[in-house]
Amino acid sequence: MLINSAWCLVHDSNSIVAKILKAKYFPSTSLWTAPAYVPKSAFWASILSIRHHLENHVTIQLIEGNTSIWNQPWCPIWKEMHARLNLEQNEYLIPSKVSELWITNSKMWDTNKIITLFGQQTLNILLQIHPIAGNGPDILCWKPASNGICSSKSAYRVLATEETMTRPPAGVPLQVVQILRGVWADKTIQPRVKTFAWRLLRLALGTASRVHRIISAINENCSRCGNLEDEKHLFFECSYARAVWFASSIGLRTDALSSSGRGIHTQIATILQQGQSQASAGMIFSIMWCLWKSRNDHRFNNKDWPIARVLHEAKAIDRAYDMGLEEDAISDHNHRIIPNANCVKNFL
Repeated sequence: MLINSAWCLVHDSNSIVAKILKAKYFPSTSLWTAPAYVPKSAFWASILSIRHHLENHVTIQLIEGNTSIWNQPWCPIWKEMHARLNLEQNEYLIPSKVSELWITNSKMWDTNKIITLFGQQTLNILLQIHPIAGNGPDILCWKPASNGICSSKSAYRVLATEETMTRPPAGVPLQVVQILRGVWADKTIQPRVKTFAWRLLRLALGTASRVHRIISAINENCSRCGNLEDEKHLFFECSYARAVWFASSIGLRTDALSSSGRGIHTQIATILQQGQSQASAGMIFSIMWCLWKSRNDHRFNNKDWPIARVLHEAKAIDRAYDMGLEEDAISDHNHRIIPNANCVKNFL
C-alpha cells in the first residue's frame, strides 16, 4: 500500500497531497531525490523507506523528453549523471532535460554532445534507450504490470517474489513464518482474524507488559488475576484462559503445553499438530481473538464475559465465514446453471 501511495505521488504530481508534500519536503527536487535527513511525518518517513522498491520497478518511456536528467529514474545510471558530468568543457551548456541530449528536431541521441558532457561509457548506455515516436509528455510506467499502472496487488506480488518473502525476516522464528503462511492460505479464516493472528505471532499486540515498557503509568498486570500480562499468560496461563480452552471443543489442557523462547508460537504449533478436526487454525485463532476481545472488555469496560460467550462467539466467527463462502459458491453455481435450464424449457 505504501508503494502504491508513493506511485500516486509521482504519477499524479498535480494532486493536492503531492503538491503539499513537495512544498514541504522537496520543493527544488523530486520525490526520487528528496532528502531523508530532514524532520518528517510518519507517512513521509514510510514513503522514503520504500522508495527504493518503487525505483527498482519503474521505467520512463521517453516521448517528448521532458524528463529531468538529474532527479528522475530515466536511465540505469541516472544517479551517476552528476558524477559523470565534465565541468571543464565549455562547448555545450549543461542540459536539464533528456530532450536536450537529442539532435535538434529529432529523437536521435547527440553523440558528440553526450561524449563531451558525460563520456563514451555514458553514450554506450544511452544508445540502448530508444525514445518512442509520437507526441506527448514522457510516461512513468510500472514494469511488473501489463498496463503500466502500479496497484497494491501488483506491488504485493512483486514483494512476494523477493528475498524478504522467500526467507524469514531477521529475528522471526521459522515456525512463526510457517504458521502465518498457513493462515494466509486458509480461505475459510476471516480476514480480521488473519490480521489478529499476524499481530499476535509478530508480538505486536498491546499487552499490558508491552505497553508498560512504553508508558510506565500503565499497569502491567492482568486485570483478572494480577499476574504479569504477556501473550503466554493472557492466552494460555491465566485461569480464565485455561478454563476457556478446557471447555472448548478442543478440550485442551494448556498446562500440558510446552513453551520455549519468545512468543507463543510453540504452543499454537503444538495445538495444530494434535490432528483434531476441532483444532483447525480458524478455530484456534477465533478463540484467541475472542479471548483478546473479552480481555479488553474486562480491562477497559469492567465487563466480565462468561466462558460460554467466548466459545459461542468463536464458533460463530469460525463457522459464519465458512458458511458464507459456501453460500456464495452455491449462488454462483445456480447463476451458471439457470440460463441453461431456461433454454431447455423454452426449447420444449
